Amino acid sequence: MSTITIKIPKKILERSATRRLIIDPKEFEKELWRRWEMGDAREAAQGVDNVLTAKEEAVVRKGEQQLRQGKSKAWQKIKHELAF
Repeated sequence: MSTITIKIPKKILERSATRRLIIDPKEFEKELWRRWEMGDAREAAQGVDNVLTAKEEAVVRKGEQQLRQGKSKAWQKIKHELAF
């Protein structure tokens, strides 16, 4: 297998210090799923029949924050761990 060398100017590296230059496909997929799930939750919360109280909204915001931080598990994994 041949190697490819890419020279990246220092300016670009300095500008993108907060961004990741290398993207892990698995992490990218997880992030897409999180965004999709959060979008579904927001869409459901905006429905006329789904009016949330202030306390429920706080719980939803906390859950969204945990999803962004990666503190979540797939339902299939939880069912497997509980042997359902």
